[in-house]
Amino acid sequence: MNTKIFILFLIIILLTNIEGKSQHLPQFSQYMMNHYLTNPAVPGTYKNYRIKTHYRYQWITANDAPHSIVVSMYGPFDKYDMGYGFLLYSDNTGPTSRLGFYGSYAYNIPVGEEYHLSFGASLGLVQYKISNIDLGDDIIDVAIIKKPVYRPDANFGVYLSSTNFYAGIAAFQLIGSKLDVFDDPADTTYIGFMRLLRHYYASVGYIYRFKKRRNVFYLEPTFIVNRTPFYIKNMKSTMIYDLSCKLTVNKEYWVGLSYKNLRTIALMGGYIYDKRYEIGLCYEYSFDKTRYVSSGSIEVMIGYLFDNLQKKR
Repeated sequence: MNTKIFILFLIIILLTNIEGKSQHLPQFSQYMMNHYLTNPAVPGTYKNYRIKTHYRYQWITANDAPHSIVVSMYGPFDKYDMGYGFLLYSDNTGPTSRLGFYGSYAYNIPVGEEYHLSFGASLGLVQYKISNIDLGDDIIDVAIIKKPVYRPDANFGVYLSSTNFYAGIAAFQLIGSKLDVFDDPADTTYIGFMRLLRHYYASVGYIYRFKKRRNVFYLEPTFIVNRTPFYIKNMKSTMIYDLSCKLTVNKEYWVGLSYKNLRTIALMGGYIYDKRYEIGLCYEYSFDKTRYVSSGSIEVMIGYLFDNLQKKR
């Protein structure tokens, strides 16, 4: 591998790793407002259709900072214990960008009187692209990929839920398609990074309801683990866990706090108007080395909830 390709590789790894780890999927702090982001089995577990949009701007004071946007729509069939959903995301991280579109189907099985067990799968297409990069006077405008690369993708998840409890496991980017980045296909030194890496999620949460005076409170702690294994000599796979807690008042106002093992804390809050319109804001601050070049990250969530569907038996 020549020097130019090696330098480009290092830049790509630094700029495409969200939170400084090996990630190929956009990461959002307000996942508790949209569990479909981390599990394709979620469609059909609610009684209504919903549209959610998330926008994240990473490292807000850094040049060419990464930014991501995702739009999702999902809901149940009106007659059967099934659901479907659609998700579109755009993830830009410096010289690289990814665009993905997925369609999901989920089937729900009643478990006892309170729980439903849902199995869901997503199929989609991912576009991966690297722009020209200026490396200085000696190396100018070198592009590893001159045209976008399109690859198929698939996800699978299992989700157990009731009125007050949920838990799920999911696997993303199951196909693990190669991206064919380097000019020399025989050089596989860093092939572990040049593919759509598999992501494994496990999550659990509980909603505790209590009343105080005239107000009804909903306290929702959530724990989620994300592991991204890869197999490169002298390099370890990634394990990220996130512990969050959200407090909602009268299903109208909510505030939240989240902590990641990446030495990151997120403060969140939002408002739900007329039980339909949702908005959420998040500010995230990292205590690692990125704090020297950034003032943190911001995230906005906007959602709309349709009327409940009464399933016909």
